[in-house]
Parts: sequence; C-alpha cells; structure tokens
Amino acid sequence: MKKIDLGLTISILANVGVIAGIVFLALELQQNNSLLAAQARREQLDARTAAGSVELNNPDVARVNYKVQSGEELTPYEYSRFVTFAIYLFTNWEWQYDEYQAGILAGDDLPVAGWTIRAQTLPQLRQVWEETKSNRSPGFIQFVEENVFNR
Repeated sequence: MKKIDLGLTISILANVGVIAGIVFLALELQQNNSLLAAQARREQLDARTAAGSVELNNPDVARVNYKVQSGEELTPYEYSRFVTFAIYLFTNWEWQYDEYQAGILAGDDLPVAGWTIRAQTLPQLRQVWEETKSNRSPGFIQFVEENVFNR
C-alpha cells in the first residue's frame, strides 16, 4: 500500500473545505434573497398605505382633505397644507411608477385604481398636479394623465 504524503492529504482537505464553504455561501445568499424580497414587499405595502398614514397621524391633514372632498373653500394655510400633502402623494406615486418601470413591481402591484379614487375624491388634486407636474419625469406625467386623471 502506498503512503499518502501529508501535503496531499492537506490539499485534499483544503479543497473539501473550499467546496463546503461555497455550499454554505450559496445557502446564505438564498436566505438573504428571501429576506430582501420580504423587505421589498413590506416597502411596497408602506408605499401603498403612506398617504393614509399621513392622514391618520395628522388630524390637520385629515381635516383639510375632508374640506376638499366636501367642496368647502380652503384658507390659504389649508391650501398650503393640501399642496404639501399632494406633492407628498405624487412623490410616492412616482416612486412606485419608477419601481414598476424598472421591473421591480409587476403591473398588478401598481395601485392605479387607488390613485384614481384619490384623484376623484380630492378634486383639487388635479389643480396641484397641473401646478407641480413640471417637476416630474415625462414618462410619469404621461402615465398619470392617461391612467389617473383621464379615466
């Protein structure tokens, strides 16, 4: 029987260790991908509920939005609050649209129906859109005008 020298044994063991390390790394990457997917789903949920959270956490914004919905005239302060809320809303929508364009969100994940309802229940939203849309990307402007305001 041949004797296996010490160097060859160490080399074989090292190669087995490298292979085991690669397997463990692949398992770790798979776990990280699952975690990232869960985190992305949570961020999408947060984006969908963000406007509602603003209204829930800020009675002033809720009152202003109620006045807009009921057609009451706004004071300059209230209109300023509404404009700030609308810009926040549009920024949130644009982020979701950009994620959709990048292929991160599927078409079903883009809540256009919710945006349309928001636009219908807050009639002055269209006015703020017209005043501020120049700050948005052309693709987003076209998408919102075709799918939200002109439905």
